[in-house]
Amino acid sequence: MDKAKNIRRAAKGTLSRAINVGKNLIEAKRPVIEVMEAFNAVKEAYKSLEVKHEEFTMSLNDAEYNEAEEWMQTCNREYMTFTMLSNDYINASVAKNNDDVLSKTSDDEGNENEEANVEDENCEEDNGSENDDVPEEDTVSVVNSAKSFKPFSIKHEKPKLPKFNGDVRQYFIFKSDFQHAIEAHCSERDTLTVLRSCLDGQPAKLIEGIGSDLKTAWKYLDQNYGNPRVVSDIVTSDLERFRVIEPGEDQLSVTSLT
Repeated sequence: MDKAKNIRRAAKGTLSRAINVGKNLIEAKRPVIEVMEAFNAVKEAYKSLEVKHEEFTMSLNDAEYNEAEEWMQTCNREYMTFTMLSNDYINASVAKNNDDVLSKTSDDEGNENEEANVEDENCEEDNGSENDDVPEEDTVSVVNSAKSFKPFSIKHEKPKLPKFNGDVRQYFIFKSDFQHAIEAHCSERDTLTVLRSCLDGQPAKLIEGIGSDLKTAWKYLDQNYGNPRVVSDIVTSDLERFRVIEPGEDQLSVTSLT
């Protein structure tokens, strides 16, 4: 029993050290990848501690078992606190990176519009030099018209990332939009990081334990939400909810409206 207790204590020490490393990375505002790797290390350490705890409690009486469970609950709260802290940091960092990318895209479009306006103004100046023989009154009219003309540009709303919360009817649309907007422009690891931020509920939990394998993440999602048979069953179930209109009911509805 003493040996099992010492092994459990060592596992607790490993968990505490892993959590401290993760907290230091978050406080130093290190890249998301480093924080995610630290979180995975904490997760593995906690799983190992659970195994060692179960082995230790197998030979305890009721009073000793209750005391050991209280000790384990303290470890659990420490683990859950770090989990929420790391998730908040990762989500905030991903959201900031997405905003920076969209802002850069908007700035680039704005610069292109400004360059186009400058070219148009140069063209107008060239046309003016070629028309030196135009009467003075007409020239003044042209100049005034040019001053009153203000080029306009349409400001587009920043595109929003697609979201998926588990509705199989929307899965293929979500996957297509995501791959077009993100996967074609980012590395595999960055794409997986953004994918996590686009999932809610059960889909997010489904790929929670995947480190950096984007193909495996899509495989899990396809198996659960991309099965054509599942989609067909749900659509069929929706159709069966509609009650068949009896002869004459449509006419009665029209009469009641009039």
